[in-house]
Amino acid sequence: MMEERWMGILPNLSKRKGLFGMQAFNLLLTERRMIPAEMTKEMLKDEARRTAAEATGAGAVNRVMATMNSGIHLYKRYETMDPVAALAENPGNFALERAQLQSIRVKGGGTDEEGRPEPAEITIRWNGGKVVW
Repeated sequence: MMEERWMGILPNLSKRKGLFGMQAFNLLLTERRMIPAEMTKEMLKDEARRTAAEATGAGAVNRVMATMNSGIHLYKRYETMDPVAALAENPGNFALERAQLQSIRVKGGGTDEEGRPEPAEITIRWNGGKVVW
């Protein structure tokens, strides 16, 4: 059997969780399946601590900025991780095999008149469910 390889990562997606909550994910893509990998609060805290430790010796403003931006680069951990390990990383992760997928729709995105990015909405339907990021 061929080794499963990464084809890409759609980083820093979020979906509604309850009335006011949001749940953050990275969407990991292989040639065989999609793996929505949940970014837990603990993962974000660990990354902020690691980033703050790396910024030791930098000015206070630089340390604060590094800590605030730490979560946006969390997806990079998957670039060297095996897909099976990524799937098992936490209970919120799951796999969607290509054969299960019914449709993927992207709405919005692009940039506004001033060149600022606008958010996109990604809807994935599969046998047994649907998710909107």
